[in-house]
Amino acid sequence: MTITRNILITFAVYVFSYWLWRALILSPITAIDDLGSLIFLPHGIRLLSVILFGWVGVIGSLLGALFSPYIVLMNAEPLSIYDFGETCAGALAPILSIFILRWVGLWNHAFNSKQIFKALSLKLLMLVIFLSSFLNAFSSNLITAANAEVEFRSPVAIVNFLIGDIVGALIVIMLAIMVSTGFNRYKKVLSSSNKT
Repeated sequence: MTITRNILITFAVYVFSYWLWRALILSPITAIDDLGSLIFLPHGIRLLSVILFGWVGVIGSLLGALFSPYIVLMNAEPLSIYDFGETCAGALAPILSIFILRWVGLWNHAFNSKQIFKALSLKLLMLVIFLSSFLNAFSSNLITAANAEVEFRSPVAIVNFLIGDIVGALIVIMLAIMVSTGFNRYKKVLSSSNKT
């Protein structure tokens, strides 16, 4: 039951962040054709869901990434194999970055949503944001290069992907920390007022 709930939460929040990105952020100024967006909020949701839920977050964000264009844009066109590959690469980038950090001994935190922000340092969060963004930008563009119909994106596009993922992840993670901190303070005030 908890696994299904976490998948559905991740899916719903991902679809909402995709809608928000399309409605508020994606514009001619921040995105040019297929060069990427300078703020990509869904990457922040992918990363946050993996930090909180582990593999369950990967499943929820993968489903969200696959179905968001159909839900938000009412797009009836099926995904190409390369679009599917880019979607999978994006969903797997956060968990792969955590596995890399575990392998080198920097990440030893369990996926526990109640204690995760207390245990993580800002340096480690920044490292996982940069590493997952790099893995996503590089792997997505590598998959595009494998597509014979599309030329390899320019280095500018790779940098745009990287910046968009980093900024989107920073916004989402910092917002999550602020909400978590505010909620904990509210609980303390509420519990202290009930005792008196």
